[in-house]
Amino acid sequence: MAGSDRSIWLRVANAVEILSGQGRKVWNEPPAVRNAVRELLSVVPVTHVQIDGSALRGRSDPPSEWKSLLTRADDWADVLRELVAATSDAVRGRAVWGVGLPGPAEVAETFGDASERGVLKAGLQLASFLQGFREAGIGFVAIDLTGAGVPAKAVAPIFRNAELYGWRRAAVVRDESGSGCGADISLVVRDGLSAGFWNGEEPFSPPSGKEIVFGEIPPAIEPAAIVAAGRSLKAWMA
Repeated sequence: MAGSDRSIWLRVANAVEILSGQGRKVWNEPPAVRNAVRELLSVVPVTHVQIDGSALRGRSDPPSEWKSLLTRADDWADVLRELVAATSDAVRGRAVWGVGLPGPAEVAETFGDASERGVLKAGLQLASFLQGFREAGIGFVAIDLTGAGVPAKAVAPIFRNAELYGWRRAAVVRDESGSGCGADISLVVRDGLSAGFWNGEEPFSPPSGKEIVFGEIPPAIEPAAIVAAGRSLKAWMA
């Protein structure tokens, strides 16, 4: 298997917060986000940069409500526009970036209606949220399906919009048996980049024949650990 066939999909929020030195408040400073993403890409061979909406909510204390983010209330419209421009500038020519969304069941629960009807409504709201990224130049949308079970029809409008906009459809699942609800890429947590790997406690050993590895840099690790992990990943990608 040629190294060029391999890809690394990474949730980068924790890395951005660590490398910027600003913690969660960095999401209020798009230029700092751009610099942190550039620094990350200089030491870790990430091919797919995933920025999750759940991380962006942490820019305030207490975290913003999902309703505010999804409807772009308050100053969210301006913040998202600036973050899109900053991230696109940081990854240009180096990687593809995309938006990470929670499962509709998680959003429905925060809205106070976890019924099937509430979950379906949340799926429609998440799909509507994506419309604001049509001109953003993103390459994929990833939905986290590791939590409560979600009916495929709740995810369908999200992936339908992604397909309409020309984006790849990814589902974050616990293991290979998880349902991707129509995704064309499954990002498997169990076979991914563990916290032990990033902390230097475990060797990097993806399953044989694995072309895609997925993971998330854990919070509160030293930048030097990110650099060391990046060396192992570069060897795998070579």
